[in-house]
Amino acid sequence: MPWPAIVLRKFAKIPAAASVADFPGPYNILLYSLFPPGSNFLVAPRWPPPNSLEPTFMYEVVYNLDLSEPVLVLQLKAPGDLLRVRHRTARFELA
Repeated sequence: MPWPAIVLRKFAKIPAAASVADFPGPYNILLYSLFPPGSNFLVAPRWPPPNSLEPTFMYEVVYNLDLSEPVLVLQLKAPGDLLRVRHRTARFELA
């Protein structure tokens, strides 16, 4: 199944030097296209706690409105976080 055009347009507009704040909108469109309103799924955005040192944004998708058991948890991070993980992994492989 190809991605809907609106999903592709939203992700294409993310700037090259993106931060975490650039991703909730595109992912919101993506998740609501995969789990549409009126289905048995609920997409629930989760904001970081007010005093959090790490500005992590999450989505939880629950089935059949059973709010206690998510079927999908998506944590959004800045693209630079992935680079840090790669460098950390490379260091461990060299040791």
